[in-house]
Amino acid sequence: MPSDDSRVLLDWLEAGWESIYRSLGEWTVDDLARTFPHRFRGTDYLISRQWVLWRMLSHDIHHGGQLALLLAMQDIPAFELRALGGHITEPPLLRPS
Repeated sequence: MPSDDSRVLLDWLEAGWESIYRSLGEWTVDDLARTFPHRFRGTDYLISRQWVLWRMLSHDIHHGGQLALLLAMQDIPAFELRALGGHITEPPLLRPS
């Protein structure tokens, strides 16, 4: 859905990621291996929950790269997408035990 309003884009991203957050909060590691049949372009597949989650994540990773490139071409700073390599937050520091 095209929009010039950044809030609309944010709302769509939050809606998409809500299902991932909810699923990861409810499922166990064993649940990720559960499968279901799925027909795509006339071919039947046996899809795992893990495959679906990775497909959603990799799709967003791909578009994050596109956004970084488009912003860079317009000299728009995108520190999180470029300097941090796409990481919005830094990982926790290792604490000596």
